Formats: sequence, structure tokens, C-alpha cells
Amino acid sequence: MTDKEVIERLRSECETMRSRVDALLSCEEAIEHLVEPDVFGESYRDLLKSDTNELAEAIGMAEASLLGGDE
Repeated sequence: MTDKEVIERLRSECETMRSRVDALLSCEEAIEHLVEPDVFGESYRDLLKSDTNELAEAIGMAEASLLGGDE
């Protein structure tokens, strides 16, 4: 994976997390969605956990790429 691809993936993951956090902070009803399944059967809590894991993976890939260990 190139540095540019790593940066784009990080940007995408951060944007996804930001939009979900904004939804939680800007809408009282979103609090209910922390445990209520959405139309896809997933709760915001599960989605945020998944996003956090994806971001951690992307950061690890970025670190490896920048250290020359993965391209």
C-alpha cells in the first residue's frame, strides 16, 4: 500500500467516525440508537466500535508504510 493510499484510507476512516459522532452529538434521538438496531441490524455502538478498530488498523498500516515495512 502506498503512502497516498494509506493517507486516503485514514482520511476516509476519520470522516466516517466524525460523521457518526456528529450524529450522536447533534440529535437526542441518536442516543436511543446506541442500543437500538438500525435498518441494517447494527447499533451505533457496534458501528463506532467497528470504526475504531478500522481506524486502529489503518494507523498501524500507515506506521508500517512510513517505516518502510509495507508498500
